[in-house]
Amino acid sequence: MTIRPVATSTPVPGTTTVAAYNLRMGYGIDGRFSTLEVARVLARSQVALISEVDRGWYLNGGQDQLAILERLLGRTAWFGAAADPVWGDAVLIDADRVSIERHPLPSHGAVTGAGAVVVQGEVSPITYVSTHLQPTSGDGVTAQAADLAAILEQVVAGGGPVVLGGDFNMLEGSEAYETIAATGLVDADPGGALTSPADEPSQRIDYVFVTPDLAVLDVEVTSTLASDHLPVLVTLETG
Repeated sequence: MTIRPVATSTPVPGTTTVAAYNLRMGYGIDGRFSTLEVARVLARSQVALISEVDRGWYLNGGQDQLAILERLLGRTAWFGAAADPVWGDAVLIDADRVSIERHPLPSHGAVTGAGAVVVQGEVSPITYVSTHLQPTSGDGVTAQAADLAAILEQVVAGGGPVVLGGDFNMLEGSEAYETIAATGLVDADPGGALTSPADEPSQRIDYVFVTPDLAVLDVEVTSTLASDHLPVLVTLETG
């Protein structure tokens, strides 16, 4: 089968749009494998921070969703395993060579593994971090947020702008949220739109955080049923 690239948006000079999106292994609310619909959403961004991306589970017939998205978007995927070697988080960016760090996070009793993928392209001053925190029956994601914060503090201390995005499974104002904010990153859309579940949103648990040196020009939570989460698209002034 020929996979033809989808049309991608051209950014306004001096801006970058970043998407944070939990893909639910490529399955929409209706239970269909809908990677093409996901790609159309991500095509509105230049960088995608994605979670729950599947690289070959039998649940979707062994398809490598991330490889399909690479071809549809014409970008390179930088992947970090979480639950197992074929399920995790990724940064999709137009860069064939990057510096990359993959950080597994302690589970603290959560059923599913978690991690953070830290990527910086050779010609980009921005460091991108994609993550997906997994709640436990005890403290939610509080302990895991502290583990992530320790990584973020090192990334921020390295200098330069940083963008963090993903499904955090935390509410604004919670202890986990304040732990992330204490690293020096700021919520790109405080008090923003609800993101989960996609068909009847009742919680805001998907976020983009940025360092204060990045000006947020626009935030959009797009209405789509291509996953059980809604994507968050943030346009930044990047000079």
